[in-house]
Amino acid sequence: MQPLATKAYTEEDQYLLKLSLEEAEKDGVLKYLVSTYSQDEDRLYDGLLKTGARALTFAHILKNNLFPLSQILVFLLDLAREAMGTAVEIEFACSLNPDGVLPAYFGFLQLRPMVGRGEFVEVDLQSIPPEKVFCFSQKVLGNGIIDNVKDVIVVKQDNYDQAKSARIAQEVGALNEHLRREGRPYILIGPGRWGSADPWLGIPVRWEQISGVKAIVETPLKNLDVEPSQGSHFFHNLSALRIGYFTVSKKPEESFLDYDFLDNCPTFTETEHLKLLRFEYPFTVKIDGRKCQGVILKPEGMK
Repeated sequence: MQPLATKAYTEEDQYLLKLSLEEAEKDGVLKYLVSTYSQDEDRLYDGLLKTGARALTFAHILKNNLFPLSQILVFLLDLAREAMGTAVEIEFACSLNPDGVLPAYFGFLQLRPMVGRGEFVEVDLQSIPPEKVFCFSQKVLGNGIIDNVKDVIVVKQDNYDQAKSARIAQEVGALNEHLRREGRPYILIGPGRWGSADPWLGIPVRWEQISGVKAIVETPLKNLDVEPSQGSHFFHNLSALRIGYFTVSKKPEESFLDYDFLDNCPTFTETEHLKLLRFEYPFTVKIDGRKCQGVILKPEGMK
């Protein structure tokens, strides 16, 4: 550590010393992480016993299994892939004991779904009959077509209380788990920001509480038009999992949501703050990622 560092400097590495590779060897940091390249034999030898250039290969860890890193990573990747429903990438850090590897520590930092790619689609709002439109918005994230959703979770408008948003998040999580086990994706509709850190600006769901969602519709609060959620992790999950994200504002020229359609549909089941609607035919979600606009069409034969 650098003993002379002060808060007067803003460089991120101000508290670190930059030492030579020779110093790292003396400190024991490289003992179990490197191999040595023999120029005469044109080959790598595990460890530091030979004289030659050092190569960071993690051979003692990955090949000789002094620390079960591979097994830990396989277990976590399988677990994360099952939880996220898609391939993931993870970040981690390890701290080994320089005297003998173990005891060692494995730190799981974060995971993100692998970004998927979809074909661009064009959404021509003018060519779609108005009676077929359930929702449209000119503030939409995502891209592509979703046509396998027959369920809708909607927050009840008549008794929505911002002070109870944490309780609503728990109810969403319970319905999400039930639908996920059934293999039924859904559309999620509610006021304010989904996943907001401030429970007064929306419903503070965690990602695992909405892991089965395929399209999110954020509606305005009664007393406030909240800016849409676009935090980095939130945005990455939406794009990687190809989840549509619709923002409905109070400006009719920018967006629309057919509340009457929701009110007139029979409720499949409900909780204190939520209704689950189930349909015989799927909704069709079309999102033009280039124009940031999208539309959700009602199930076939419904007006």
